[in-house]
Amino acid sequence: IARAAPPRAATAGPAPAEGMAATLAALPAAQRLPALAADLADRVRQILGLDAAARVDPKVALRDLGLDSLMAVELRNGLARALGRPLHATLVFDHPTVDALAAHLARALGLDVDAAAPEPPTAAAWTVRDAVAALSDADAEAALLAELADTEGEGA
Repeated sequence: IARAAPPRAATAGPAPAEGMAATLAALPAAQRLPALAADLADRVRQILGLDAAARVDPKVALRDLGLDSLMAVELRNGLARALGRPLHATLVFDHPTVDALAAHLARALGLDVDAAAPEPPTAAAWTVRDAVAALSDADAEAALLAELADTEGEGA
């Protein structure tokens, strides 16, 4: 008879699951976004396995910090549990920095925050997917045809 594996103990994480949104809402408006960004930085630090003294730069793309796709799913799932709501599968890729993610989540939670909108991600934060999505259909077709022509030329 096969036994089911015992349930794993929940790991400690920043902000209690049921209280994250309520905790943020209870803060003065000027403190909400910085508190959310600090919570996100703590989560990223834990997922990356960094020590508590390590600083996560809120303006650097998470993938540039070493966050891979499995870690992005782990971050998204932890946030969904903490907020008690489902989050989009591409959340971390659509909002690639701690600052951008915090601003998005604050808007999604309907939090009134007293801060300017974060700057859009730098060109370094763009992925190939973003670059391709920015192309018009005609430009994408031309690029593909040029790449195919180059590939055929190499094989001859």
